[in-house]
Amino acid sequence: MNETLSSELKRLEKAFESIEQATPFLKSMVNAFKEVAISRAVLKARRAETPDIHILPPDRSRFAEGYPWLTENMIASLMDPWGENVKFTMLPLAIAFPGIASAVLHLRDAFEQGKVNLEDCISALVEGREEDITKTASYLGFQPVVFKFILGQMLKPFVEKRTESLRHFIKNLPWHQGYCPICGAFPELSFLISAEGQRWLRCSLCSYEWRFDRMSCPYCGKQNQDKEFTCISGVEHQWVELCPDCHRYIVGIDLRQHAVSSIDVAAIGMIHLDMISQQRGFFPAAECAWNMVS
Repeated sequence: MNETLSSELKRLEKAFESIEQATPFLKSMVNAFKEVAISRAVLKARRAETPDIHILPPDRSRFAEGYPWLTENMIASLMDPWGENVKFTMLPLAIAFPGIASAVLHLRDAFEQGKVNLEDCISALVEGREEDITKTASYLGFQPVVFKFILGQMLKPFVEKRTESLRHFIKNLPWHQGYCPICGAFPELSFLISAEGQRWLRCSLCSYEWRFDRMSCPYCGKQNQDKEFTCISGVEHQWVELCPDCHRYIVGIDLRQHAVSSIDVAAIGMIHLDMISQQRGFFPAAECAWNMVS
């Protein structure tokens, strides 16, 4: 194990230990996501040398108009063709989530036997083709939400890894949208930093982070003074922001008051806020693994 990976795994271990201590009632679910996060870190480390993905620099005029850099086709192409690396994303899911293990293994077999095409499935997920997702899930014999959950977890490490080298190209370009400037996905987390309380968003797919207006909803972009912020007594540094206009929510954390070992998994420590929000009829700004099963 190289030094960088060893350091990353220690950081994740510490982060999940803190989450478990803070939310012991979520222990089993947190431990499941811990296994997935660790396997993702190992996979990304194995892909230390990524191939040239031939992505052109962003079109500044389109970028200024609010178009994210990568198209849906580009995002889908970031995933490896069927092979050992893809298999490596599936086994940890089957282990971490016994309830869907049979579905994961069935999907793996379907890919290997050519009954279902991996590239087509990933394209349907990225492009939001719900009809195709539902049709394939029905053919495989499980729910569309389970199918999307598995595909999303398979795609995420490849997109995260292969967009790391792209981030510096747009670091200084202005961006005022609530969706990611690189891949166009909505954020999984809102967080505050610096003395003046800058608000930043973290992408649910590629993990890019960008600054955003504190009063605007990332999903619909509206500023509404009636937005509700809900938190648990005694844990005021964590909250969920509920938008009355689009009925979407996003969890948030104040890093000025409470530093975390890993921002990568901070949202997993707020699954209970996802549960509260969904029980009240709100939907997440971005579908993430933990709010799909919460």
